[in-house]
Amino acid sequence: MSHRIIIIFVSLCVAAVFIELLARTVIYQRGNGAPSAIVELTKQAWQNITPQPASSEEKPWLNYVDLPEDIRLELMNLNAIISNAANPTKVKQHDTILVKPDIGRRYVLRPNTNITGHLLKAAAPFNIDPPVLYYPTPTVFSERVSSWISNNSRGLTWSYQIDGNGFRRTLPEVNAPRKILVVGDSVGFGVGVNDEDTIASHMQRLIGDNTQIINASVGGYQGPEVVETARLMIENGPYDALIYIACANDFMTSLEDMEPTIKGLAKLKDQYNRVHVVLTPYLEYVAQDLFEWPEYLRKNNDKIRDELPEIVASYGLTYSDWTDEVIASTAENHSVFHRLSYFVDHTHFSPYGAKNIARGIIQALSY
Repeated sequence: MSHRIIIIFVSLCVAAVFIELLARTVIYQRGNGAPSAIVELTKQAWQNITPQPASSEEKPWLNYVDLPEDIRLELMNLNAIISNAANPTKVKQHDTILVKPDIGRRYVLRPNTNITGHLLKAAAPFNIDPPVLYYPTPTVFSERVSSWISNNSRGLTWSYQIDGNGFRRTLPEVNAPRKILVVGDSVGFGVGVNDEDTIASHMQRLIGDNTQIINASVGGYQGPEVVETARLMIENGPYDALIYIACANDFMTSLEDMEPTIKGLAKLKDQYNRVHVVLTPYLEYVAQDLFEWPEYLRKNNDKIRDELPEIVASYGLTYSDWTDEVIASTAENHSVFHRLSYFVDHTHFSPYGAKNIARGIIQALSY
């Protein structure tokens, strides 16, 4: 009986190795015209011999993160958030520890707020938009929850501080008559990095203390909220410039929003002296040789890159596309993986990426 078990075990190991080699061969050949059906069959065969993450209609978050029920309940009682995981702590939309409802812009950041974030291990491999745990700082956890955080964190922890005016804190703190306003969504806000490593903070260090950088970006904002924020901030001027950090996802599902957004910002040009638009890419787009991405998303991203600069120029604004810079880093650094160092996840920029984008913005403004 023991011999039979050993034979079965060895057979399974050999089969696993064979399927892995077949997968690698087919994926390599796919770029040379290999049928996609073969790739799918290979994937299915591999899935049949590898464990799949738990799935539950009643508890969909188990598809994203290993979250025992007692820990989920304690986190919920502490108003904690686990993003990118089907909302396991049942937080209200636009009414959380970080944001509160607003009539004109749907929601705004809560003033005088301090939040800690942990990048968590995902239930499934190759999740480049993994779950993130957020909770108020300070928070006292039970020993069990503290142990769960320690065991399930990827070792990446950061903090967000929102000042009394409802803006993400920019460091070093500068108070100067000359100002530059930064607007945008979670990329401009700086998801995944500490206050000192947002694009705005890197801009502040590069530009010096004679000009104040104000970061009015808020995660999830799109064209209408960006324009309304810039309009409301006019009274806090005068400004040297308005910077719109446009993530590709601002327009991926609504390409028709590009022109109204740029037109709205162009109407404010006289109050801001100049308006500069910066397009930032998805990781999947700049690393298409490493990650699979739906064809329609790639085509939409191509369309944004083709049309947005023309729209921006037609309204007399300036523009830069950070996509080419990230793609070029492969050859410059002699590594197909160097592109990954710009990102903390599939959309948001690491301290390294934020610093390079900030340098490009300052150069575009001719400071």
